[in-house]
Amino acid sequence: MMREAASTSDYASFGKRLGGAILDAIIVWIPTYLITLAAIRSGSILTAYALGFAIGALYYTWGFGSGQTIACMLFGMRIVDEQTAEAPGYGKGLLRYVVSAILGYVIIGIVGDLWMLWDEKRQTWQDKAAGTLAVNA
Repeated sequence: MMREAASTSDYASFGKRLGGAILDAIIVWIPTYLITLAAIRSGSILTAYALGFAIGALYYTWGFGSGQTIACMLFGMRIVDEQTAEAPGYGKGLLRYVVSAILGYVIIGIVGDLWMLWDEKRQTWQDKAAGTLAVNA
């Protein structure tokens, strides 16, 4: 049986989501930057990109899949399955990350992220693809 996961007042605000995205990006960027520098010095740009993607995939799959990244915890948010209101699981967490990463490489990623500003459930495109919501914890 399907149920509504959240009411409109429960959806995380744009400000919370932006702050969380920035903090999560910093958390992922620091080890990625250091590893990328080492990979580039060894002459392998492709390895650097692959490692950066892998670090992001691990962090965000864990965070989105379990329902909270470190930034979500600090900003008082959770990621939930749209239909069950529970943590989405690692499969949906990975899907959410992959959609976000792919869109982030092209300009439409900005539109996908800003989509939440006029969406009834404040969903970004990665939320829609994975069937998730960002709600207040």
